[in-house]
Amino acid sequence: MPSSRTQITEIATALGMTGAPSLDTAFDQPGPPVVGVSADRWRQLHALYRAGAHLIDFEGAWRNGRAFRDATWGLRGRPPLRIEWKGPHKPPAYEFLPADLRVDHVFLVSCKHDSHILANTS
Repeated sequence: MPSSRTQITEIATALGMTGAPSLDTAFDQPGPPVVGVSADRWRQLHALYRAGAHLIDFEGAWRNGRAFRDATWGLRGRPPLRIEWKGPHKPPAYEFLPADLRVDHVFLVSCKHDSHILANTS
């Protein structure tokens, strides 16, 4: 199971891509807009955000997701049709392209926030 900080940075990056105007409004949704995020995990992340825990991580990841959404080499300002969080999934074999998020079945996004780990060999 990924750490809380890892979950925050990966899922908040996805939320930044959705087109919601802020993290507050992104969390106002009744359920997660990201495939692979359970209702329990969604509630836990929302509670961490409301409590102000890891606020720097939430906000930095949110900005990264917004930058990807707005980038001409990314989503070009449009919200994605589908975002999948790959965090809890284990591939059946070695993963040559480790990705934390898969966006619109095309973009593979690896979220490395202040990490010294540049490859995931697990």
